[in-house]
Amino acid sequence: MSSISGNNQRFQIFDGIRGLCAIVVLLFHSTFLTGVPVFVSGFLAVDLFFLMSGFVLACAYDSRLAAGMSAPEFMRRRFARLLPMWIIGLSVGFAISLLLATRGSGGASGPLVSAYLAGLLFVPFPVPHSPYLFAFNLPGWSLAFELLANLIFACVARRLVGNWLIALLMVATATLVAAMIWSGGGDRGAEWSQAGIALARVTFGFFLGVFLYRTMAVATPRNAGVAGVATILLLTGAVLFFRPVQFPALYDVGLIVLFFPALIIAASRLKAAGKVAAMLDHLGAISYPLYAIHFPALMIGKAAWGHLFGWDRPLPMAFVAVLLAAILAVSWVLGRYIDPYFFGLLERKTRGLARFRPFQPVAVER
Repeated sequence: MSSISGNNQRFQIFDGIRGLCAIVVLLFHSTFLTGVPVFVSGFLAVDLFFLMSGFVLACAYDSRLAAGMSAPEFMRRRFARLLPMWIIGLSVGFAISLLLATRGSGGASGPLVSAYLAGLLFVPFPVPHSPYLFAFNLPGWSLAFELLANLIFACVARRLVGNWLIALLMVATATLVAAMIWSGGGDRGAEWSQAGIALARVTFGFFLGVFLYRTMAVATPRNAGVAGVATILLLTGAVLFFRPVQFPALYDVGLIVLFFPALIIAASRLKAAGKVAAMLDHLGAISYPLYAIHFPALMIGKAAWGHLFGWDRPLPMAFVAVLLAAILAVSWVLGRYIDPYFFGLLERKTRGLARFRPFQPVAVER
């Protein structure tokens, strides 16, 4: 077990990796606008998110949960953190899907309102003609399954130590490897039929992150300098950019099981200063807003182009470049100003809810 007490420790290099991965996912998903594959292994950024989440949450909450923080209180904080940006992204996707459905332009029809209301709480709901767990915002599957992992962590964190955690990781590793090789790769999890693989990915990634924090973290990170930070970010981008033609599933497994854990261990032991730290801070600030809104924003671009110029006409690269720049700019504003405000507001307004007992007897004066 690491000697870090560490509730307030900041992993600066993680901020840079998170921001880079969010940008990679944006570019990966932009393929459905252009037809040009970019960062063809970008879907594996999700597994890096799971790893970092487990590592950081173990650092922030291991001692608090051991001291008696309840699972409802922990989950209240997690919902307060994730909800504001998710509501924005889901609402935009719902509006676009509803518009397309009512205009008969290929949008999913059916119980859209029910799916939207369920989605506000990260609960998937089937939409006819759509195979996705979250038809209005596809990346929602990873957030929903991470919240499930968060709940399990909060309920059993004090007991999931030592051999029990190792046993869970051994089962998760075997399941993940078998599922990826059987299915032909790691780009699975967003669809209803892939829910089992989604569960395997989050279980392995999140709880491996917990294990790595408890066994590998150091109390005093050393300064990485420009070269160290650049090396980590370039390596991360390079492995997500590349994808072999032969044995792609083995490539995915190798990254998730071997390379990503090594990357996280190295990144956790480094820190930055000055302008490099400021850059990493900016990347960290945009990461979650960008991840939460980027897919509905791409839908807006596709719908706007189709409405103005025809649905069969391909989107020019110049239009896509402007759209991507606009999404990044909006994500920066959200990350710097909107997300912190609403997170703080929701955090304050929901305090005490985790202690609420709806049928608690009330003393009556006589």
